[in-house]
Amino acid sequence: RALFARALLKNPRKLVLVSPMAGLDIAHRAMFQRVMDRLKNQGVDITVVDDEETLNPLEAVKDNRARHPFEGKDRNRKAVVEMRDITLRFGRRTLFENLSWTIREGERWLLCGPNGSGKTTLLAFMTGDSPLAYAYDIRLFGVPRAIGNNLSKVRRRIAMVSPEMQAYLGLTPEALLDQALEKEPDLLLLDEPCYNLSAKAAKKVVARIERWVKKHPSATVVCVAHSASHVPAGFNHVLNLGRQV
Repeated sequence: RALFARALLKNPRKLVLVSPMAGLDIAHRAMFQRVMDRLKNQGVDITVVDDEETLNPLEAVKDNRARHPFEGKDRNRKAVVEMRDITLRFGRRTLFENLSWTIREGERWLLCGPNGSGKTTLLAFMTGDSPLAYAYDIRLFGVPRAIGNNLSKVRRRIAMVSPEMQAYLGLTPEALLDQALEKEPDLLLLDEPCYNLSAKAAKKVVARIERWVKKHPSATVVCVAHSASHVPAGFNHVLNLGRQV
């Protein structure tokens, strides 16, 4: 959005946008489309490259549930992640209020919600990248994420893919995913693994995830996605942090 605003400050007559809606939730995509429609009406020539139609990711979960119904034995599996009564506020804004979330061994979760609803924050609580993780009742593999506990063994069991890591490490999404999967993690966190990929490349990444998940039935996976096409098959649990328009 910032790059788009900077481009508009030049009052262009022609705009070439490459995957301009990557990482945007459904509501922001609609807003973005309205802005582009106004620009077109004002005579700006807009070309969009490698963009795709976005369907609500919850539709993918509904389809997965139809194909892979819940099994009663799920609740007998060991808890991999336990978060209890988390309330987080920034000024007058409440991000979470009394949020509790338990993720069990072998479960595949879709974590969705509007931009800014706290999806990445929850993942940072799991990895420990957020200092706030130590202020709440959070357990990974039964070990409290608390100051003084040796969490090195816990960290070795977790792998993550995110746009921030792509930028920091200078790796492509595909390379970062390969690096994470080679770790053979017990907990795999996928924060928009198809970010900034073309529809064709995203399809390959999703297929790669699906093959790995099928091969590792006991692994626990959490995926953040804004499009149904970016949700791998088999993800039939969902935590929705906000209303999807």
